[in-house]
Amino acid sequence: LEPLSVTVTDGVATYPKWRVPLGEFTIESEGTVDLVNRQVDVVTWVPLGALTDRAAGMFNTGLGSALGKAGLDSVSMLPFRTRGSLDKPNTNADLELFAKQTIKNVNPGNLIDGLLKGIGGKKDEKK
Repeated sequence: LEPLSVTVTDGVATYPKWRVPLGEFTIESEGTVDLVNRQVDVVTWVPLGALTDRAAGMFNTGLGSALGKAGLDSVSMLPFRTRGSLDKPNTNADLELFAKQTIKNVNPGNLIDGLLKGIGGKKDEKK
């Protein structure tokens, strides 16, 4: 494992992106753990190839749907956020972070083409 660098200030532990190899895949994690208020906010980046079709499908909504196949293909790591009480945190796909990352990684020309194809496909479905 790579060394994990944790900074603790006023009872809040923060760590930058940390890589963890798991078999043929490597996940990345970053976030904060508030030890005083017992809260966690951690993002785990999972390789697309490590996800089941169902899990990857959570990202094929909104922006990902508008971009079509290019939406998921433009990113190799998908974010899941664990947030809440240390006693009972919730983990969900972070679609907002996914959208930001996708926009950052997608070629603007491909973005426009994907959106136009998506719009055109919806018109064809009504015929």
